[in-house]
Amino acid sequence: YHLTMLSGGWARERQVVTRPLVDGLTQFKSSRGASSHQFNPFMAISPGKAPPDETGSIVYAFTLVYSGNFAAMAEISESRRLRVNMGINPESFTWTLDRFESFATPEVIMTFSNDGLGEISNDLHRLMRYNLMPSRWRDELCPVLLNTWEALYFNVSHECVIEIARAAAQANIEMLVLDDGWFGKRNDINSGLGDWYVNREKFPFGLDGLCREINSLGLKFGIWVEPEMVNYDSDLHREHPDWT
Repeated sequence: YHLTMLSGGWARERQVVTRPLVDGLTQFKSSRGASSHQFNPFMAISPGKAPPDETGSIVYAFTLVYSGNFAAMAEISESRRLRVNMGINPESFTWTLDRFESFATPEVIMTFSNDGLGEISNDLHRLMRYNLMPSRWRDELCPVLLNTWEALYFNVSHECVIEIARAAAQANIEMLVLDDGWFGKRNDINSGLGDWYVNREKFPFGLDGLCREINSLGLKFGIWVEPEMVNYDSDLHREHPDWT
């Protein structure tokens, strides 16, 4: 058997990693509070001595419908039987149930293909689109957008963002997304995360004023947030250190 998983990191998300399964337990997991681009709650297993192809291979695939801590395991027994387990990561996990209460565990989607990984992708795309994705967004085309990050990094301001928006409108861009640096004292990667209030030195007219001016140019307005993260150098952490 071969196990195929999706690993990676920032700017190299979802790298396809395939490894042979040997006797014993093979496991990958997330204890970060969320699944992520480091380890995705997906795995595909294919029988045979060669790794799976996009077409022609027999593949069994498993996807956890859950975005929290998870663990995925494939075990080859001494009798060459294969067992797969996937679900909530049991490390540091407890849940107290009172009498007559219940706890519903996350679902795992299992799919099979005798035509390789490509058909697995097609099956999962169809399932996600028509069973999990809200119908409002299912058939809506994503806007062509421009993000401020690579142009400005943390040095965003009302004037700079509007200048970019004017150029974007001339290029038929449909949405401008304000990325990192708009909130708190967020001038580098070590400060400000958690202080989700607008920096009035950078944006004296607030997000409302910025949004109105961007909309007047014919563009939609988007904004970046990272609510699961906090810096030690932030008002939030100083006021509530027990939260982290």
